[in-house]
Amino acid sequence: MNKLLNIIQSMDYPELKSLQKDLYCGNMSLAIKSKIKHLEKNKSDNQSLCPVCGTEMESTKSKFTLIFGTTGFKKKAIFCEIDCLQFFISQLKETEIKRW
Repeated sequence: MNKLLNIIQSMDYPELKSLQKDLYCGNMSLAIKSKIKHLEKNKSDNQSLCPVCGTEMESTKSKFTLIFGTTGFKKKAIFCEIDCLQFFISQLKETEIKRW
């Protein structure tokens, strides 16, 4: 928020009036939503988190990938190390045992 506040404080009157008009018309909201969507798409394409430990990693550099789920609903999990994969599978087994 400090960056935005600094930008606003550096603007002159015509720029502020233009910004205010964009805010009231919803243009800024659309621009922000578009930028967030773009960033989320790029992050999901290029980067993922290990579901066990939360380590950030690029999907192209992932060491272990597990595809699981029912025929109509597959899920993909990417793990940073073998111990995270093993822990995930053990928890998956326990969940399945408790379900039955």
